[in-house]
Amino acid sequence: MAGIEKRAGADPKARLPRTRRRLWVVLAVLVAVSAPAVASGVPGLRGLGILTLVAIALSLAAWLLVIGARRLLWSVGRRLTVSYLLIGVLPLVMVAAQVLVGAYLLSGFFLGHLFRDQFDLLSAEVVAAAAQKPGEPEPAAGAAIARATYRGGKRVAGDPTAPPDWPPWLALETNRFLASGAGGALPFLVANAAGAPTLAAAFGDAEQGTLAFVSGDLGLLLSERAGVWIEIAGARDPDQRNVATVTIGSNEWVLKPLQRSARPEVADAFYQRLGENPPFLVIGIDTAGQLYDLASGERIAEDVSTTVFAPPGSIASSLLSSSSEIDTLGWIAFVVPGFLLFDVYAIATAMAIVLILGLSRAVNRLSSATAAVQGGDFTVRIPVKRRDQVGALQHSFNAMTDNLENLVGQAARKELLEKELQIAHQVQKSLLPEAVPHGGAIEVATFFEPSAAIGGDYYDLLPMPGERSRLALIIADVSGHGVAAGLRMAMLKAALEILVGEGKEGDAILHALDGLIRGRQDSGVFVTATLALLDVDAGEVEIINAGHPPTYWLRGGGEVEEIMLPSCPLGALGRSYGRRTIELAKDDVLVWVSDGLIEATDHDGDAFGYERTLGALRETGSSADQARDRLIEAVRAWSPRPIAEDDQTLVALRYLNDPIRAAAEPAA
Repeated sequence: MAGIEKRAGADPKARLPRTRRRLWVVLAVLVAVSAPAVASGVPGLRGLGILTLVAIALSLAAWLLVIGARRLLWSVGRRLTVSYLLIGVLPLVMVAAQVLVGAYLLSGFFLGHLFRDQFDLLSAEVVAAAAQKPGEPEPAAGAAIARATYRGGKRVAGDPTAPPDWPPWLALETNRFLASGAGGALPFLVANAAGAPTLAAAFGDAEQGTLAFVSGDLGLLLSERAGVWIEIAGARDPDQRNVATVTIGSNEWVLKPLQRSARPEVADAFYQRLGENPPFLVIGIDTAGQLYDLASGERIAEDVSTTVFAPPGSIASSLLSSSSEIDTLGWIAFVVPGFLLFDVYAIATAMAIVLILGLSRAVNRLSSATAAVQGGDFTVRIPVKRRDQVGALQHSFNAMTDNLENLVGQAARKELLEKELQIAHQVQKSLLPEAVPHGGAIEVATFFEPSAAIGGDYYDLLPMPGERSRLALIIADVSGHGVAAGLRMAMLKAALEILVGEGKEGDAILHALDGLIRGRQDSGVFVTATLALLDVDAGEVEIINAGHPPTYWLRGGGEVEEIMLPSCPLGALGRSYGRRTIELAKDDVLVWVSDGLIEATDHDGDAFGYERTLGALRETGSSADQARDRLIEAVRAWSPRPIAEDDQTLVALRYLNDPIRAAAEPAA
């Protein structure tokens, strides 16, 4: 399971190169297999190989596209720029392109409308010319419309290009059109003798009738009247033969080929008439209807293709109204919204550019500053000039780096202080006694645990000068914790060693220490202490107490005596010290503790207390180590705290000698 969890928690970035290598191996194998299949020439195998190679090429192209897009869009500035181009610029270009295409198509429809209007109007004029009575005015077409008179089915007068025989079918169609009230279609597009399309109408009958037709070029005449160039496919035009009709359901579509350009000879004349050579022409497509043979009435073509050419200027002039007031209103309605739209777009573009540049610069600065912080430079700051959310983010970054710099400085100072405290702790431990003098006569067990790196408790065993084997044992508790208490403790040790070395007695030692403490300028500082002067040979102990917790005397049979000596601490208001001399028997144990053990509290805040101290010591054996361990174990069970609230110190002394008592003095 451990191996599975390790693989499941592996870094995805570490697996990515292996996955890519495997993918490249698979693609190489596919290419190696597909290439011989394509070269084999076997139809099915070759097709499968080509399909595989195409799939590989498409996959590689898609992969390269994704990689390129990721690299292109990694920067926030590039991403914003691409987003703006896709949202703000590309739609406008596409809309403009659609508008141009739509305008072109509508212009083509409009050209077809111009052609259809002039075509219908000219058709009506041809019909009117055919039905004209003597004395009536000539039609608007004037000389462009030719006439011929028929008697007995033969032409007797008129235009010599008219057919020699009367066309009865045309007369029938013309009479039908006149009977319909000029509301029907005009099926009078006919092919003359040269095969060119023209308009014709016949009125009367074979005995006496009139034929009217457009004598010139029909397309040229319509072009002059419409102001645009019109090309009408002739009966022999090859493009006319390519016309196809598609019927789907009830809808019918006529598919006609586009005329690529007007005839050069007439196009030049048309351009000269316009007085310009337009850059391009708008092309409109329409149909002129069915084409018939003028003489026989035979239908030559189903739909005659018509192409209308015009420059954009001609279309614009045709669209404009002849009223200046209407033109002005139209231009205002068109220009004002367009100008407003341009202003809005210009403002939006300027805002987008400023936003993109500002955000890109801000993100680049944040990225550079973050990289510097990641490299360990916490002094980097970003110049803040913005007053928006990005500026607030930059302020937050500067505040964060400032806090990080302070925290790093504090951590460095804390680490230095901890090292110094560790050194001080080692120094303080070195101040405590390591070897106990007279080890064969006494057994000593100690316990020292400060609540901080440096504690204020102190104990020591010092040999006293003189011929007799004597020891000075002291346990003291300096008020407060930390470095200050530790320094005072070191001061007491130095003074105590001097005083003991000078052979001072107990009272003199405590009075001297009291004077030393009072001579300091520290207000509210005091020291509790118990000084025990032990005559090792005689087994006598003089106990002098200065406000310290009681001394516990463990004697044979499990009896424990609590030696209470009311007194004043050193440096306090009074200078009265409790004193008692006791005589030890072999295996008696004396125990001194600091108030940190007695006042240790449980989770409810209740102190361990003196009674539990007595109870724990009653359950111990006759060894100093047993007395120490039993009491410490009881305190730990009562107050299971990882760090003690106060310094905890214990000294247990077991007397191992058979005491040599002085002879009793005779009674007086």
